[in-house]
Amino acid sequence: LWALGLNFALEMLQGGLFVGMTAMPWREATKLCLKASFGDAVMILLAYEAVAIATRDRRWLFAANALKLAAYAAIAAFLGLALEWYSLRLGRWKYGPWMPVDPLLGLGLAPLLQWVFLPLSSLWMARRGLRRSTGVAGNGEKPLKRPEWKLPP
Repeated sequence: LWALGLNFALEMLQGGLFVGMTAMPWREATKLCLKASFGDAVMILLAYEAVAIATRDRRWLFAANALKLAAYAAIAAFLGLALEWYSLRLGRWKYGPWMPVDPLLGLGLAPLLQWVFLPLSSLWMARRGLRRSTGVAGNGEKPLKRPEWKLPP
């Protein structure tokens, strides 16, 4: 869910960098960004599952090391940027004049930054949220204690 929320916020923020998004009715643009965010979240989930399969550990985010994080980030970035490149070639969307474009890859700076930072950010937020809600700790840390709520007499 973190991946969906973060990607949706970024899709809405970068909408003005794409041709036609500012002229589109708000409701239609929101639906389009939500659809893109679902696709982004699925790719992030696929990257997570790929590392889980490779490590045979579905809860690897609690004991993540540099290799697992690098694999996860690389898979997510590859999936996201490959789809971006393919969609540009098919004409699904075009960059507007305000989008800085990397001359080597031909991809916009906003999507490049999105796929560098958002997968790791969503993983960090998910780990933090799960640790708080379940009390699970990783990397030799002490388990989190849930606060005990007592009603006054």
